[in-house]
Amino acid sequence: MRIESWLATSIDTLSQAKLPSARLDSLILLEHVTDKKRAWILANTDHELPDRDLNLLNKLIVQRATGKPLAYITSRVFFYNHSFTVSEDVLIPRPESESMLELLKELPDISTIIDIGTGSGALAISA
Repeated sequence: MRIESWLATSIDTLSQAKLPSARLDSLILLEHVTDKKRAWILANTDHELPDRDLNLLNKLIVQRATGKPLAYITSRVFFYNHSFTVSEDVLIPRPESESMLELLKELPDISTIIDIGTGSGALAISA
């Protein structure tokens, strides 16, 4: 199956599951499985996906269609210009948490930040 065909099918599957980011989610999963940048994927939509990649992509689309967060599927989340490895054992850092980091910038010099048992450590590392 070519990338363009898989992409159309996966977007349809995720759209039927009422996921508003069906195209983006599909592209992220393609990047994750093929280890290719999005620009390459979009420029090579006629590329034939190997059976191994196709099987894995189809399994991941089913997981996403049932509501599993992308971060847990790919084990990766981007937060405040950093990439973090996550598992289902930690909370996924929320974009709203970035506002806390902006507030920290407005405070006088802070020499110590303690982040104990809060999840992935994304807030402390980013701070």
